[in-house]
Amino acid sequence: MKFNYLNDTDFTNNMNNSDTKEILELYNIYRELFTEYVIDKLDLIKYDEKIKKSELNFIPIKLNKMDIYQYFSKDVLKYFYIRNDIYVNKLTEEEKSFLIKKKNNNNYNLDEKTKKIIEDSYKRVIYYGENKKNEKINIFYGPLSIQFSAPIENIVIGVRYDEFNTNGLTDDEWENLYNSQNEYLYKIMEEIENKSKEISVIRYDEFSIIPKKNK
Repeated sequence: MKFNYLNDTDFTNNMNNSDTKEILELYNIYRELFTEYVIDKLDLIKYDEKIKKSELNFIPIKLNKMDIYQYFSKDVLKYFYIRNDIYVNKLTEEEKSFLIKKKNNNNYNLDEKTKKIIEDSYKRVIYYGENKKNEKINIFYGPLSIQFSAPIENIVIGVRYDEFNTNGLTDDEWENLYNSQNEYLYKIMEEIENKSKEISVIRYDEFSIIPKKNK
């Protein structure tokens, strides 16, 4: 299994300029709408606010330390994000046309028709490789360790904060706070996962992500 990371040009190799432009446009609008869909479906803003207001001083990650996945939802969420890759080549021609039209109209609203498009397509679009019925596969969404693996068809939620920031605390104070943060965070992760067997929540830190390329 590979370290499953999106490089901005991974899906544009061997394409002409016209094809590349369309794929990038599709990718950007699908990623935005899929992110909004998942945030709404799992009520992630509520859980993000619970962490923020917990009085356990969860320090958010700075923009230049985020990976590309967390960066996509930085304007809405401080701690949670959608970790799935997406493969827009798996969209039908009808779905592609619908999304490009929305993009051209600068319409990024998740209305009922758009929501239906995302619901009908996302299991195809997040699936790495060919979709096969009854195939049970786990893939790695990070380093090659079981804690970063999830079923290939699952919506995968990442969660990350600046856990190693001592923020002026002594070593003992930081360790006590860190233990309390762990206990609190894993309860929230479990609550989200209990919504559906098709949801996986993975905790990340600076050693398990590839930072976004800053231009």
